[in-house]
Amino acid sequence: MDPAYIAVHLEEDRDHWWFRGRRAVLLAVLRRVLPPGDHRLLELGCGSGNVLEALAEFGEAVGMEADETLAAAVRAAHAALGPGGTLVATVSAYRWLWSGHDAVLGPVSR
Repeated sequence: MDPAYIAVHLEEDRDHWWFRGRRAVLLAVLRRVLPPGDHRLLELGCGSGNVLEALAEFGEAVGMEADETLAAAVRAAHAALGPGGTLVATVSAYRWLWSGHDAVLGPVSR
């Protein structure tokens, strides 16, 4: 991410309706699919940490920010999850929803 954009991203990620809604949907899905109890969760690409902070509701949440070696990050996530672990991945569904914000973050499509 462009270092000059970090302050803008932090504010948008906390307050913008899109990110607030995305966080609400993610938490609702996890509440429905995770069995009761404390879990260990790993968020890849934790950015501002707002989702990471919300994940603490389910147990221990750890974040890792991705770098150029995404394939290595996925392997590390697999190893960290262990048997019975669950990986939840979110990616923008439609390019027409993307903005300049998405271009700065460098997303991938489904």
